[in-house]
Amino acid sequence: MAIIFGRERNGLTNQEVNECGLLVTIPSEPETPSLNLAQSVLLVAYELSQKSYKTALPELVKHEKVTALCEKIESTLKLLEFIPRGDRDLEKKIMKNLKHLIGRSGLTEWELKMLYGICSQIERKLKDV
Repeated sequence: MAIIFGRERNGLTNQEVNECGLLVTIPSEPETPSLNLAQSVLLVAYELSQKSYKTALPELVKHEKVTALCEKIESTLKLLEFIPRGDRDLEKKIMKNLKHLIGRSGLTEWELKMLYGICSQIERKLKDV
């Protein structure tokens, strides 16, 4: 897990945002929409320190495995013709949102394997048709 902060002037690039599994924003006044980096780090660190975890958190899969799963889901969705052919903008939007959804959920190894299994079963059934 990593915490990435945007630049004071213009935040994160689209590429950087797309690599994130979970996005956090800090509410601010419209007149001063940007906090300096030190303020942002302080607020996030404080909020994280206030969380109490009564039970042990499960070990989550690494970012690389989530990325590979997203690629598998994308290929399955293409086989299903869920994403219209040639509509690259919609494809990018769907995959970006799926990646963020999966990133927010924090997958365990078992959940990752389950989703791979679902995709594989769908692909097998489609090939039988």
